Amino acid sequence: MTKPLVVLSGIFRNEASGILETLAPLAPLIDVVAVLDTGSHDGTPELIEKWSKDNNKPCIVVRGSWPGRFDVARNQAMQIAQSVQAEWILELDSDWHLTGDILGLRKALEQGSPAHALQFNVLTPASEILAARLRRSDAPFTWRGGVHEEITWMGEGQPVIGQLDGCRFVYKNTTSEEQRQARYKRDIEILSQDAETNSRSAFYKAQTMANMGDIDGCVEWYLKAADNTSAPPGMRAVALFRAGVFTDNVQYFKQSFIIDPSRAETLWELAKRGVKGAAEIAYNMPRPKNAQFVYNEYYTLKDGGPTNNPRVLQMREAQVNALFDFKGVE
Repeated sequence: MTKPLVVLSGIFRNEASGILETLAPLAPLIDVVAVLDTGSHDGTPELIEKWSKDNNKPCIVVRGSWPGRFDVARNQAMQIAQSVQAEWILELDSDWHLTGDILGLRKALEQGSPAHALQFNVLTPASEILAARLRRSDAPFTWRGGVHEEITWMGEGQPVIGQLDGCRFVYKNTTSEEQRQARYKRDIEILSQDAETNSRSAFYKAQTMANMGDIDGCVEWYLKAADNTSAPPGMRAVALFRAGVFTDNVQYFKQSFIIDPSRAETLWELAKRGVKGAAEIAYNMPRPKNAQFVYNEYYTLKDGGPTNNPRVLQMREAQVNALFDFKGVE
């Protein structure tokens, strides 16, 4: 029996409204489906099984219950996928849709890769992030974090992480406002367990509060995340940047740029607030690679093409005005 190349893994619950759209582009890439359902009551497991049958994919759907934390659920799902003994595990979120040269990705995997994991760009409405969601089945990774969990290397030395340029995930929100608010409240409860001591939990608690519209609360927790000097510099810089956006505080932008001078976002915000020279420097800064939480609209003035996106157009107008102010153009 030929060893499967790619097994699909993931945790799902009540995703019937969008799961078939999520699965559709994966047919050319995956060989087996092996996922964990954490308590659906809308027929999600049956839809996954039917899709697998229709596409001639062996399928395992373990019907479980919600364990209270995302890292626990993801590690359970990973063990299910590892039992298939495929070469690679593709870990999916129900609202992430794979786009790009999927057949090319399959061919590249067939040719072999020295990497322990391959990371995708994930495009969300607000930013672009990186996620190592294609990993060797036998590589010693584990998930950590109750919410917005991250994959962690448990082996010796450093893992070899490759970058996938031909494919990316695009976030598509398929949940109702009621479902989103319920998820935010659940996430706040989990993150609050260690947010006082864990900078990552503090950061994501702030992000969640921002999504809920609690501006005072999100600024408080962004600043707590930024104050933790043991946190990754990129996270501290973004926390200060976000606090600056919500409070219109120039000092937060300056502190953010000091911590991470590779990002144009803070410079554009400083330029909009009259800081001399910031606009010209920002205009010539390339979009950072292999960085988390890159706010793409700040990089579209120089590199972007035509757009009707109101958010991007508004940003470009502000950037043009800042450049004109710097050059003395009326």
